[in-house]
Amino acid sequence: RVVIYGAGPIGMMHAMLCHASGAAKVIMVDLQESRLAKALTLGCDLAVNSKNEDVRERVLYETEQQGADVVITACPVPAVQTEAVHLLASYGRLCLFGGLPKQLGPTPIDTNAIHYGNFHLTGTTGGSADDYRTALRLLIGKRVDLKPIISDCCEIRSAADLERAYKIAMDGAEGKVVLKMMDGE
Repeated sequence: RVVIYGAGPIGMMHAMLCHASGAAKVIMVDLQESRLAKALTLGCDLAVNSKNEDVRERVLYETEQQGADVVITACPVPAVQTEAVHLLASYGRLCLFGGLPKQLGPTPIDTNAIHYGNFHLTGTTGGSADDYRTALRLLIGKRVDLKPIISDCCEIRSAADLERAYKIAMDGAEGKVVLKMMDGE
């Protein structure tokens, strides 16, 4: 049982990887209904809008009061990291995948919950060469299909094309912006 906070492209990739790894249930949490609807089309079992619903109550209900085995934070929100600890089942794992802006400062985490729940906390950024090889095997073997999370594919022939692609991404593209390098004109 996995809970993923953040239904952006990274959260969606986490959901796909959870399914490919055999997760029994994947619950996606976000504030945007359009992203939650997309998560359901990509195989998430449940989509929870944290603006309208108490996430902890819903997760406990969906897991028969046990909590989640894994929680992944794929969004840059300190309150999510604080809350995520309280969704875990005994011996649960929390991956703080979404980094936080430095200006937000330290995030309070309930260390007693971690201690008495026997939780495992990890942070992740980047990847090893083996991680990239595994990702390529998943893509080549069609166990993961990234096409549904790509919103824009920009052909880059010049600096102006690159600026346009950057603007699309920074303006809040719904999915991942892919750059396709082309021969210059």
